Amino acid sequence: MDYKVDLPKIMIGLNIIVIGVYILLGNTGVVNFGYLPYLIKFWPLIIVTSGLDLILRNYRLGYIGSILFTIFLVLATIASTSGPAGSSTRKFLAMPENPISWSTYWEGWNMNIFDFTPAETKTYSEKLDPVPKTIVFDMSSPRIKNAYIILKKSTAASIKYDIMPRSKIEGEAKLAMITDFDESLTFKEPEKTDADMKIKIEIQVPETTACLFRGTQGSIEIRDNWRGGLDFTGLTNYSVKARGLEQDFEFKTISGSVDIGSAKNAKIETGSGNIRIEGATDEFSAITISGSVIANSFENGIIKTTSGDISVKGTGKIEIKTISGDVKVESVKNMMSISTTSGDIMVGEFNATSFSSKISSISGDVSVRLGKQASIKGECSSTSGDINLSGLKRTESANGFIFGDGRGLLDISTTSGDISVLER
Repeated sequence: MDYKVDLPKIMIGLNIIVIGVYILLGNTGVVNFGYLPYLIKFWPLIIVTSGLDLILRNYRLGYIGSILFTIFLVLATIASTSGPAGSSTRKFLAMPENPISWSTYWEGWNMNIFDFTPAETKTYSEKLDPVPKTIVFDMSSPRIKNAYIILKKSTAASIKYDIMPRSKIEGEAKLAMITDFDESLTFKEPEKTDADMKIKIEIQVPETTACLFRGTQGSIEIRDNWRGGLDFTGLTNYSVKARGLEQDFEFKTISGSVDIGSAKNAKIETGSGNIRIEGATDEFSAITISGSVIANSFENGIIKTTSGDISVKGTGKIEIKTISGDVKVESVKNMMSISTTSGDIMVGEFNATSFSSKISSISGDVSVRLGKQASIKGECSSTSGDINLSGLKRTESANGFIFGDGRGLLDISTTSGDISVLER
């Protein structure tokens, strides 16, 4: 008996088998159903497959479309697995690495679509119930040119949007605001490619809600003293302003400024933005190229700039490096290390007792006032600048001095700058 091979039916049966295997592997935990929403966007392949089958059927090639669909199903299965193969396939299919919590996908999904006409602003507000554990502010769309986020403390959770077109709109544009399955907030790019948006978001949530920020341009303002989790690692050109953060603060941006009240440990890095902090309980680190740095108090600090000025009120231990910026330190209790190229250095009250400190400058002037608690043995040197040590007890060295018991060491050197060390 002769058996006729019907390839189109075989391929359809094979597709059904692959889908069944996918579901079976998902039920056993081999594949993650959380990737399924990202795969749904490929649904037009069904239309392509059907079209190819209809066109090629008369040429006895009606199975070609089904073969392509089978290949996609196999790739989708691999992409839903963990490991290097799954990660590589997800990159090939332009899928994100993190899966979705599929079990709560449909019940918590909410979309608000705004239609814009020229010179029109849309405002929308809603309550978030239940209160989310985590909110992700994702403003990385290239069409969101500026985002302003205001964060407030509250026992309940609510959010308000103000959306404003920044560029000329021909006809209408759409922007979808999605509060999705895991109570995070995402922004979809406007449908019209020529519609740039400016967004203002005001959100009230309890401190138990962790806030993660992602975006390329904008600012964040935290109105109340905040104890909850904050993640700024996904920002590029952003500024941050906060009253007080009873936690560690880490922030890196290209051109944004930072103005915060206080933090436990603070690590801040910016390109051209200014840095201002009231104080850090423990350690403080600030790096900027052309921005200035103002810090009131901290125990241990490292500050580096290229051309920005530096002003510090009170510190235990300080290390400062700058090229052309001026340095002003009102009070130092322990060790200090300050170096500039052309900036002036002024230390209002130096009270170290048993540490080794150093100040160096090429063309900048140096002025140091010794506090009553200081115990210093110092040495000054300048190639062409003047040295003023009037009123201090001198050592055998030409420009050496001793103050108090002389337990600590202070070395000051310049090339052409003047040096002045006086008792406060």
